[in-house]
Amino acid sequence: MMHTKGHSRKNRMIAVLATFVALSGLFSQTTFAASLISSKDTMTRLKETVKADHLIVSTLPDGVDFDLTGGTDTISVDFPADFTVAGTWTTSDFTFNDGTPRTIYAVGNNTAADCTGSTGANDVAVTILPMMQTFTIQPCPSFSPTSAITPVTVTFGILGTDPGGSLTNPTLSVPGVSQSYAVNLSMSDETSITHSASFAIAITEDDQVTATAAVSPSITFDLDSGTTQNSNNDGPHTVGLGTLAVGTLTTSDQSAINSIFIDLSTNASAGATVSVVSGNATGALTSASTGATIDGAGTEQTIAAGTEGFGICLESVTQTAGATLTKGTSYDAAACSAANTGTQTVTSPTTTPSTLLTTSGPIDTGRAEVLFKAAISPSTPAANDYTGILTFIATGTF
Repeated sequence: MMHTKGHSRKNRMIAVLATFVALSGLFSQTTFAASLISSKDTMTRLKETVKADHLIVSTLPDGVDFDLTGGTDTISVDFPADFTVAGTWTTSDFTFNDGTPRTIYAVGNNTAADCTGSTGANDVAVTILPMMQTFTIQPCPSFSPTSAITPVTVTFGILGTDPGGSLTNPTLSVPGVSQSYAVNLSMSDETSITHSASFAIAITEDDQVTATAAVSPSITFDLDSGTTQNSNNDGPHTVGLGTLAVGTLTTSDQSAINSIFIDLSTNASAGATVSVVSGNATGALTSASTGATIDGAGTEQTIAAGTEGFGICLESVTQTAGATLTKGTSYDAAACSAANTGTQTVTSPTTTPSTLLTTSGPIDTGRAEVLFKAAISPSTPAANDYTGILTFIATGTF
């Protein structure tokens, strides 16, 4: 009996020792494995059943890099079966960075990616297993690892919204109830060691909010008479040309004789037009007492001292913002100034509206200065009540 008990105790000791050795071996194999950390997936869409792009980021354990030493490393992203992987994936559907931007050299659709012919130090390949919803990245034979970076953070981009492959979000198991899905991430390191992580992504019934608003149409138009742009007044607006002399071209001179200043602002999508119309068919100044006229000819014309005529021209156009304020074709001659010498080009508006200013889109504080000019000949009839009325009209196209 003593002999039997001795053998029994010995056998138990051997069994305990064997178990310890086995556990020690297990511990020695797993102490080199560590978890991937700070793992996440930023998606372009979280709505159920829609396709989305994914940007997956994870940090490798300290001292671990992505390389070929001791065996080809691989990194795998495994989506739940609820996701749908479809289409024909191409190299342009992926990006990879492990501290160095890499080149996607080859892609394998439901077959191992082939690095044959690769000589680039940055070349990697991606294998897609659609039925397993798995994407695997591996370096090609000439791959050079990123050095002097600890720890290494890898970023894997998946363009899952076509035109190549597609990665479609799952249908919620309970309609209208958002759900969390776990994605598994693993790295095969030196052939026998696996680092892993799991992170969650949210899928919801809808991920977009439509904001709506309305902008009321508006147009602001103002006329001011004066000698400077800031001559704000409510009217009535007058331009007193005084007593005309044969040897002088009388003009709005920014000193003693008024100009008309136009302010225009509008949010009209197709812009606005400022037109001008005369109460006289020929655009003339008319004497009510005598019926005599200082002829405006009703068209664009040149005017100078000693030659009878009346008209207006645009001295300047500006805007604070928005579309450009542009002179109408009948008023775009360069020969227009506040000087009373030389020959200048004017237009005499008639009873048919003519386009003075245009803008092709919304404009903020468009401004223009309109000069009035008149000259007489020796035969112009005498009268002290020559008058012309011009009406300026702003029209927005919304």
